[in-house]
Amino acid sequence: MFWRARGSNRREASAGDAGRVSATPQRIVGLAALVTVAVLWVVASDTMWWRRAELAALDLWYHLRGPVAPTGSVALVMIDEASVDAFGGWPIPRQLLGDLVDRLIDADASVIAFDLLFSEPGRQVRDSTAGPPPDTGMIDRYLLQDDRNGRLADAMERSGRVIVPYAFVFSSDQANVAGLPDVIAGQAFGVVRTAPGRSIDLPVPAGLIVSAERLAAAAVTLGHVSVLLDVDGSLRRDLSVVPFDGLYFPSLPLEVARLHLGIPRQSVVVTMGETIKLGDRTVPVDPAMGLAVNYYGPEGTFDTYRFADVLDGTLPPGALAGRVVLIGASVLGLGDTFSTPFSRTLPGAEYLATVVENVLRGEALSRPAWSASVELAAIIVLGGLAFAATRAPAIVCALALGCLVAGWGAVCALAFARLGVWIGAVGPVLSVISVGAVQSVGALVHERRRRRAADRSAHRLSHYFDPQVAARLSGGEHAGQGPQTRQAAILFADIADFTAIAERLSASGTHALLQQVHARIDRAVAAAGGTIDKYLGDGAMACFGTLAPTVEAPRQAMQAARLLIADIEDWNRVRQDEGEQPLVLGIGIHYGPVLVGDVGTARAAEFTVVGDAVNVASRLEALTRELEAAIVVSDAVVEGARACGAADELRGLIPRRGVAIRGRQQAMSIWLLPRGVAGDEPQDLT
Repeated sequence: MFWRARGSNRREASAGDAGRVSATPQRIVGLAALVTVAVLWVVASDTMWWRRAELAALDLWYHLRGPVAPTGSVALVMIDEASVDAFGGWPIPRQLLGDLVDRLIDADASVIAFDLLFSEPGRQVRDSTAGPPPDTGMIDRYLLQDDRNGRLADAMERSGRVIVPYAFVFSSDQANVAGLPDVIAGQAFGVVRTAPGRSIDLPVPAGLIVSAERLAAAAVTLGHVSVLLDVDGSLRRDLSVVPFDGLYFPSLPLEVARLHLGIPRQSVVVTMGETIKLGDRTVPVDPAMGLAVNYYGPEGTFDTYRFADVLDGTLPPGALAGRVVLIGASVLGLGDTFSTPFSRTLPGAEYLATVVENVLRGEALSRPAWSASVELAAIIVLGGLAFAATRAPAIVCALALGCLVAGWGAVCALAFARLGVWIGAVGPVLSVISVGAVQSVGALVHERRRRRAADRSAHRLSHYFDPQVAARLSGGEHAGQGPQTRQAAILFADIADFTAIAERLSASGTHALLQQVHARIDRAVAAAGGTIDKYLGDGAMACFGTLAPTVEAPRQAMQAARLLIADIEDWNRVRQDEGEQPLVLGIGIHYGPVLVGDVGTARAAEFTVVGDAVNVASRLEALTRELEAAIVVSDAVVEGARACGAADELRGLIPRRGVAIRGRQQAMSIWLLPRGVAGDEPQDLT
């Protein structure tokens, strides 16, 4: 037998189809988010907020890698607070700095570089053999009368290995010289090339601060110590080459490395915006000729010796032999400290030491030309994977997006730690997050719309179908599916001789009576967990286990039958008191396989229950008149109910063997409950 859900060609149940169609704009929005991130990367990756984000990621790679011990090629001699107190205050007299140079020559230092600008007159040491001055106007008589730079300059000339700094300034009122002094002009690079297709964005200084002429002339070479802080206030680049007056000048760390390696200046090849070649060493630079500094750790990472200890001769033997020595100050208040990924107060001399070590060991960070292609490819690929992940369940999607972000972070961190290559993280991560967020928000909006549409559809369908069936139909869960097999219990209920009863009633009276009968059937079926498939005139067909498979279906069907019989009996007592004819209800139940689902065309599909169990249940209901029984059920129903532990539901059932069923070739074993009999435990078939 084939039973159809009535009253709809499934236009009401099209919410699922609409949801599937409306998902297309959502996918378009997700792809638009991916394209937007790619465009932003192209046009906005040099903006302040983007660079800040990239620098924050770079700081993270530093901390994940951790501090790294330098090779020991560079050492520091620091003028600390104790040294300043011991020698009468700041600045340290240059005669003492001359003594320091002599000590470092004796220690066989390879290169000696000052991180001190000698742009102001120095302070002399008082002659310890002179008596007290007779008056303050005669104080110079008790000071050494030689040139204040003479002692230091003589030591520098003898050594032939001392470098002194100068600085470019970007405001002309800060300069202490006019134009370009000859002593500085002689330090310019001789071989400067321009790489084809490379953009150049060099800082343009307005003037210079130069050390005292006598000292500048005594130095073996000079290098600038000008710095430009990044957008986050940290010092991350060495301005390895700075243009001025048509020439190109090296930074102090670059000159220190060149001198230590013994490379003539004319052998250095500068390719603008690309590289600086020091012999067989290639130093990568950015379009502003900046070297991306690879920091090794916080302050104290490099071997550091106190100024006073070196002067006192307490330096361990061989401690500085063959090493670059940078002389700086760590005096509180001088302000010569910088913020770095590892420290907020890294001394300037230690920053210079880091750059020198980077150049000597080839460990400067690089952002090769191919890194841009890698970043763009990652934006597209990871964004596409994020787009695909959003189609998975929420928890799987969240895990997938997290893995994509963490995976790209791991790639960037490993490239940084193992190769010294800085690959941008912001674009790919933003791609994953943006696509994931847009798709997730879109999915939430889509789901809310789908549910609202389903609720509206279910409300309309509930006028024609059982609420559970209406909910399933409105959600579109069966749309387009073939029928599915279920083990279900089918119940038919019918009022005997209803035609004769209705003959004595008006049309409205018949309608009112049917409504009361249907209401009682609906209450009993719903209380037992079943669904009304359809109302059949003065009766109904109900299903148990069709929408949600359950082994409880036989027990539920028996429970519904018992509840309905009891309800009708109570109602009959009321009807008799009112002079109305009592109603005789017959119920038939069978348990077996059925097919549940949609059949038909896309324009006119129907929700169906198909199978022999439906036909048998109908025939068993018809037997109630012949056997004068309130309930007739198959042996399969009793066995299924017993398997669920049912007892009350089976009480009073009487077995019958070999009962012929109309339309079936084989007889069946059945159980019946006589009208008006409560009974005890069911008997066994024999």
